[in-house]
Order: sequence, then structure tokens, then C-alpha cells
Amino acid sequence: MGKRGKLYGKTAPTVSPEPESRDVPKNWLYLRSCSLLEPAPRFQRPSFFTKYTAVHFSFLYQLPASIISAVLMAGILASFYLGHQLVVQRQKRFPNWKPEGIGPLEGALLGLLALLLSFTFSMSAAKYDTRKQTVSKEANCIGTAILRADLYPDSVRTLLHKGFGSYLQARIAYIEAGIDSKQLEVAMANTNATANQLWQQAAALSHNPIHETATKLMIPALNEMIDVTTLRDAATSSTVPDSILWLLFLLVLCASFLTGVGQRSSKFNTTILLYGFALMTSMTVFLILDLDRPHRGLITLKQSEQKIYELRTLLAPKP
Repeated sequence: MGKRGKLYGKTAPTVSPEPESRDVPKNWLYLRSCSLLEPAPRFQRPSFFTKYTAVHFSFLYQLPASIISAVLMAGILASFYLGHQLVVQRQKRFPNWKPEGIGPLEGALLGLLALLLSFTFSMSAAKYDTRKQTVSKEANCIGTAILRADLYPDSVRTLLHKGFGSYLQARIAYIEAGIDSKQLEVAMANTNATANQLWQQAAALSHNPIHETATKLMIPALNEMIDVTTLRDAATSSTVPDSILWLLFLLVLCASFLTGVGQRSSKFNTTILLYGFALMTSMTVFLILDLDRPHRGLITLKQSEQKIYELRTLLAPKP
């Protein structure tokens, strides 16, 4: 074989080992261990402080429920009259023709209308109940956070109360904005900025061991107060879909038209029943729409929202 380092009479190239770099370790387990040894932040900033996208309400939602109900009632009467006149004109054109009636089809359509009315009413009532519970929950969360500010010394409590006062003003502005998208956007921007300031203050106080007990109670309260604001905004923008309402209006008009077609006489009792049907149907639709519009109309959230206004008494200077 010859000397070591030679292979088949040729000298093997000498490969010098590369110097091991200390900056880039080769073992990924070492990297993982280093990442685990890095100190983690004590409290993470919530993902709530993002740019708010204003809610744009549809044209149908912006119309008052009373106007929609009045137009629907007029449409019911007009559809019935149109269907009845269609039968009358056909009888004049063909004297020997006698209307046979469409009882089964009329009954099926009225049953479908009743089913859709009950379904829409149930949806609207459930959304109203969700909004009411969310408002009460928000008032409780804000009140809990304000009360837990008393765990800090007087100087810190005064600073936190000032921030909570600004936060309450932002939430009251959100309530009074109604369905104005621009005012809602401004109110939510102020809410985000004030909540961010309160969170930063609580996070800074958490590094002081003196405030350890107060911090353990304040951080969860602030976190829940911020989270419920997102739920409140989602509940405000969650309404009955316009497609369901348009389908409901269409079924009401079709049922009225077919009822007019199937009507064989124009007696006084029939007229009373017609106006009663139009009035009761339009009142039911008005109730559905009014439940879905909590910031206007007859059924509102003023009683629940009053609890947020009453929270300002917690920020009054103590004697």
C-alpha cells in the first residue's frame, strides 16, 4: 500500500477541518434549549388593539321600522285588491267561467309564511337578548376593574381612575353613536387608545413586587373588560340578514295576492278579515324589526345601558 495518505500510488488530498463556528451552533436542540432559557414577558399584550373597521349598516336596516311596516301593510292591501280584480275581470270576459279557488295552495303558502314569521321573530328576539346580556356583562367587567383599582396606593389609584374615566366616556360615546358608522369608528378608536393606556400602566406596575397581589387581580379584570368590548361590537353588528327579510316581504305579498285570487265575494266580513290580516301581519313585522334595532324604536337597551352611565359614580372622589 505504501505510506499512509497514499491511495493506488497517488497522494490523497488533505482536507483541513473547517473551524467550528461559535456563532451558529450545529445542533438544533441547542437552539431550542437556548430559546427556552430566554426570559418570557410577564404579561403579554392582548391582541385587541388593532385598527377598527367601521360597521356599515344596510339601507334596509337604516329605514325606520314604522315606515317599512306601513309600506308593507299598503302592499298587502294592494296585492289582495290586484288578485281580486284579476278574477273579476276574467269573469266579465268569460261569463260562464266560475272560479274554482286555490284553497290547498293558499293554505300551504300561508303556512309557509307563518313558519318564516316565527323563525324570523325567534332570531330577532335571540339577538336582542344577546345584546342585552352583553351590555350587562360589560358594565359588570368595567365596574370590577374600577373597584380593583382601590388595591393600589392613592397616587396609583388616582392615575388609574383618570384612565377609567376616559374609558367610560369612550364607551358612552359608543352608545350614543347609534348606527352612525363614523361616530362608531371614532368611539372605538378612543376605546382602543384608552384600553391600551390602562394595560400599559398595569403592566408597568406588575414589575414592582409591592403591587404583586393587586396585579394578580387587576390584570384578569382588564383582560376581561377588553374582551367583552369585542363581543359588544360583534353583537351590535349582528342583525337579521336582509335576505331573510326580503323573502319574508315577498311571501307576505304573494300570500295576499293568492288570497285575493281565491276570494269569491266582496262581502263586508271579508273586508274586515282582510284589514285584520294586513294589520296583524304588519304589526308582527314591525315587532321583528324593532327588536333588531336596539338603538331606536320602542324596544331599546336603554335600561341595560343605564348601568354603564351609573359607573361614573364609582369614580367620584371619596370623602
